[in-house]
Amino acid sequence: MASAAIPWLFPAVKLHDEYYGDGSMRQTAPLSPALHMGANRLLIIGVRSPGPDPAPANDVIVPYPSFGQIAGYIFDNLFMDSLDADIERMRRINHTIAETKDKRVEFTDTALRQIEYLMISPSQDIREIVERYVGNFPLSVRILLMGIGAMAREGRPLMSYLMFDAPYCKELIELGYRDAMASRDQILHLLGYDRLIAPP
Repeated sequence: MASAAIPWLFPAVKLHDEYYGDGSMRQTAPLSPALHMGANRLLIIGVRSPGPDPAPANDVIVPYPSFGQIAGYIFDNLFMDSLDADIERMRRINHTIAETKDKRVEFTDTALRQIEYLMISPSQDIREIVERYVGNFPLSVRILLMGIGAMAREGRPLMSYLMFDAPYCKELIELGYRDAMASRDQILHLLGYDRLIAPP
């Protein structure tokens, strides 16, 4: 519960003598802990569909963003943009190292090394999935979301952070399984099990 404690939404959890919350609040380099522990390969599971949002039609008047919409984008920035930035940083370092003679860059106290990684993103927009389960929110939560403008289409990012309904979570798990199986050969290669990859 401490790992899911988002300020203002879910209370911090006391463990021993300290309170804990979601680590993404201060972890600006989410890949860093694994790399510092010696990882050479990373399987990165994203939660945001990689495709861009469609632009509004020319004849559509875009309303001023509601509090719910703004809060959703703040959480998106807090939890996902740092991962994108960290992956981009790793790509640049990998490219730089690939251009060196020894494929390694030494410093006084550390060494940069190439990291093999695989990024898997949802094949379906999670915001569209959550929209189907809005009715499963308790009435009090629906009234609150309506009051801050989060029940509209633009408020779906915030709803996706608040929804812990079992059918919704089950659909997310099934989506993750399908996406993993679609990337089966790439995952096997990353883990060093090329012999299990079926020949074309």
